[in-house]
Amino acid sequence: MHFIQFKKFVKNKFSIKIKTLQSDGEAEFTSHKFKDQLTQFRIHHYVSCLYTLSQNRRVEHKHQYINEIEIAMLFHSCVPLKFWADAFNTATSIINWLPTSTLHGVS
Repeated sequence: MHFIQFKKFVKNKFSIKIKTLQSDGEAEFTSHKFKDQLTQFRIHHYVSCLYTLSQNRRVEHKHQYINEIEIAMLFHSCVPLKFWADAFNTATSIINWLPTSTLHGVS
């Protein structure tokens, strides 16, 4: 998904504007075109330090959690591994529907 599409998605889905963006500094986040778009929309861009566990721990933990749910779903449903991407998307959706303490028990 291109950034402009992502920005529109966030605006339509959540009725909010993106104020900051944190990335890992990969090429797609450091191009002049991308930086110009961020400047145009007044979005602050922060880059994580590569290979820094303290900055990447939450993301890695969440990714592992999603994978564990996805694998359990595939295993218990006896679905072929070719549906891995669908299981990943379903696991992510289920997690997003669960109540969270961050939102005071709301999903």
